[in-house]
Amino acid sequence: MRAALLTPVLASVLAVGCTASAPDSTPADGIALDAASIYHAISGAVAFVETPLGTGSAVLIAPERLITNAHVVWPDDHVRVYFPDGTELERASVVALDSLRDLALLAAPGVGTGGSGPQPVSVRASETLVVGETVHLIGYPAEVETDPQPAIASGLLSRRRDWEAGALAYFQTDASIAGGQSGGALVDAEGALVGISGLIFAEGAFGLASAADQSIAQLRGIEDGIDEASAALADREDFRDTSGTHEVFATLGGPYVEGSFVLTAAFGDVVDIEAVPARDADVFLELISPYGDLDINADELGAGGAETGQTTSLATGPHLVVVGRADGESAPTTVRLRSSHPLRPLLDPDDGMTLAPGSSIVASLDHAGDRDVFTLRVPRGRPLRITVDSANFVPDLVLEASDGSADWVPGVPGAGNSLGLAAEADLPAGDAATWSVYVADLDGVGTGGYFLHVRFADN
Repeated sequence: MRAALLTPVLASVLAVGCTASAPDSTPADGIALDAASIYHAISGAVAFVETPLGTGSAVLIAPERLITNAHVVWPDDHVRVYFPDGTELERASVVALDSLRDLALLAAPGVGTGGSGPQPVSVRASETLVVGETVHLIGYPAEVETDPQPAIASGLLSRRRDWEAGALAYFQTDASIAGGQSGGALVDAEGALVGISGLIFAEGAFGLASAADQSIAQLRGIEDGIDEASAALADREDFRDTSGTHEVFATLGGPYVEGSFVLTAAFGDVVDIEAVPARDADVFLELISPYGDLDINADELGAGGAETGQTTSLATGPHLVVVGRADGESAPTTVRLRSSHPLRPLLDPDDGMTLAPGSSIVASLDHAGDRDVFTLRVPRGRPLRITVDSANFVPDLVLEASDGSADWVPGVPGAGNSLGLAAEADLPAGDAATWSVYVADLDGVGTGGYFLHVRFADN
């Protein structure tokens, strides 16, 4: 069973004004409320989030702090936030980002500090929820306005799913969910916040919301400098950097080794790219939009031919240019790329990392189409199991022998992940050897952090 991140809904950036007055976001304790009362009590604390790439939702969970999903704010460090009463922040800053759990914490100076205006919601302990309870989703699904009011949908708490590797629980609900709801509030019948919506499950039949108390604790750990591993993922490639040159070179060392470059384009720009391989290599050329769409897919001319592509950009932001071998050959080759827009090499800190039995690391697919490449040192005489465990994408795990034998081992769905987002591959006992480990998203568009483990399979 697969899960996929909700897709933010595009919206234009326009001037905004005030609308309705702010509801009270602290309902009476112990009193079950109907949907209308829940909406009146909670909606004032649920904000609309807007970036150049799309929109989402966020929840005021403490004075001057909002929680949302990481994919709502990516790749920006400042976003526009708008509350139902007209309170607006043009540049709310991202103060903590957890791409492993798809969470983000925003600073909202002066908001929720008392008096009039939006007030923080109360948060319920996740371990007290019971399957079958009535829950409500409040957020901004499929929103097309720039100063909107939130929407509400109701359903049941269908199941709890625990992601053990990430120390995070998810609440499954049949309440209707759509793009733009990401980062919204899942509340109980008394109006207490229980989850942050961010995933769809079982081909859209259910929504998944991460447990609010656990999500907040994870982000506080990053903000306070306690969770260094998750924080490190946020300090990687700066996709807002627009520098580069119109001609670059990529060295391809094998059938799965790709060259990746960042290209920044504006909506309506005409983008032209050409890839010319050295020698008689057959290569492919791709341009991936910020939304994960394959805007250019050139692989037509066979060995020795240049690949070219042209498209009109439908988004303002970082696009990815990817070039790789289409002939399956392992011999190194060089490709020259020319572009109408500057190209900047994308440096992936995961690529080239060395693994050994006992390795347990946190890595990340940093963009749509990313494929991480690791080197695995295999000892003699012991079988190994390699596992990828994520809450963000369907892992595509492949092992390839580095001795030129063309041996390879595909991954299979792994156990121990209640979201169905794990993969594992076994290497039988043999001679000492070196293998390459490739990790990607099976659908080619998923992004986010993951755990990668190498263990002896005979333990």
